[in-house]
Amino acid sequence: MKMFRILIVFLLLFCLCDKVGASTGNRKALDRIPDVLVSFDTDGGAEYAIVVEKESQQLFVYSFDGVFREAHRFKCSTGKNDGPKSVLGDSRTPEGIYYSDREYEKKDLSAIYGSRAFPVDYPNVLDRIAGKTGNSIWLHGTDKPKKPKDTNGCVVLDDQDIDTLSKYIRFNRTPVIIAEKLNYVPADSMRRTGESIREFLYGWVDSIKNGTYQEYVKFYDYDYVPDISWWSDWNNERKKLYSEKKSFNVVPEKISIVGHNRIYSVLFEQTVKTGKNESFAGIKKLFLSERDGEFRIIGEEYLPTDEDRKAGSARNPLIAAFGNMNNIIAQKKQPVEERKKITKRDSASAKKQEIRETVDGWLNAWSSRNINEYGDYYAIDFRSQGMNREEWLKHKDYINGKYDYIDVSIEKQAIKPGSDFSHVSFIQIYKSSGLKNVGFKKLVLKLEEGKWKIFRESWKKR
Repeated sequence: MKMFRILIVFLLLFCLCDKVGASTGNRKALDRIPDVLVSFDTDGGAEYAIVVEKESQQLFVYSFDGVFREAHRFKCSTGKNDGPKSVLGDSRTPEGIYYSDREYEKKDLSAIYGSRAFPVDYPNVLDRIAGKTGNSIWLHGTDKPKKPKDTNGCVVLDDQDIDTLSKYIRFNRTPVIIAEKLNYVPADSMRRTGESIREFLYGWVDSIKNGTYQEYVKFYDYDYVPDISWWSDWNNERKKLYSEKKSFNVVPEKISIVGHNRIYSVLFEQTVKTGKNESFAGIKKLFLSERDGEFRIIGEEYLPTDEDRKAGSARNPLIAAFGNMNNIIAQKKQPVEERKKITKRDSASAKKQEIRETVDGWLNAWSSRNINEYGDYYAIDFRSQGMNREEWLKHKDYINGKYDYIDVSIEKQAIKPGSDFSHVSFIQIYKSSGLKNVGFKKLVLKLEEGKWKIFRESWKKR
């Protein structure tokens, strides 16, 4: 009887450990990774990728903070029929690289979708080129017991698992890679591929900045015809700057590279910079493949932000960014006395004091968990970690609801004031009922309607 009890306890512990392992994953650095994971810019924190393996009916969450780790794995259910999705109503789950740009909460959904849902961008540009049809492919929960391969094409998780997964999804940033079967390789074996793709990307960017139309199109595959309707306007903008002897740059930032079946998705934010001025120029996605040992672009598109959808503009984001830049430069050409009257900033010390007061108010709003007051400290065109202002505040509001209290303080504050942009750095001490950390925070503030607002924000663990 005693041995029987010991056996029962052992089996219970084994089942419990197995369940925990399935939900929390292996937090250690991985020796081998799926070859869909290539390269990520971390921006001082961790980046995440969601990987679905249809054969095993599993969904993995991988993190990258300099090394790859498995953060979670969940059982999932995919389409009833095998193979990649190709037409509307075929009950197959697509295979490839996708992104989500929104979330539907339980109150907005039918019961069958469970606690929340994240639509992905199927059909993407490659799917459309291939003539694939269909829509409404979501990651979502469920109101019934989950069975393997039992959906109309969506990827379905238990509600508690989709709720956990939601913490790792950044709109227009976190890739969702869906494959039939994963191929595992040594963790450092994809490094050379990532370096080669980055070298290709920088060459493509340089052709936009300095190249001719002919040099630009050489980066594209022979079978893909890119949209070049914007090139004449772009060339005119370049000529204006050259004639005024002004240097400018087009900078790809927050680069993320993932792959599927030797096709690679390169996602990045574009920023146009001239002097001390900069303007956001959209989130760009390139699809690459190799031909004759060289990478070529086989598809491209901009991922729409909430601002894009609200504006309803079809203007090329690069041209729009230059328009914004010209407005900033024109404002700076106002007479000095008029600018002083508008801004009421007559000295560096006065600016520093205003910036200190702004940071203090921001910290108080953060610690009090007052999301409306907190949001007032952010610029309209704020971006951080792939999120715009609206997405950032939604993310912060979610975190506020998780903890009983939040207390944020700073040390060793350094301020570099400027005319339109200022830089602030400090040691940030964050304490809450569920998390404590210390790190190095950098803020870029900009003048917006006469007030300093947070334009960019980054944090790195100390």
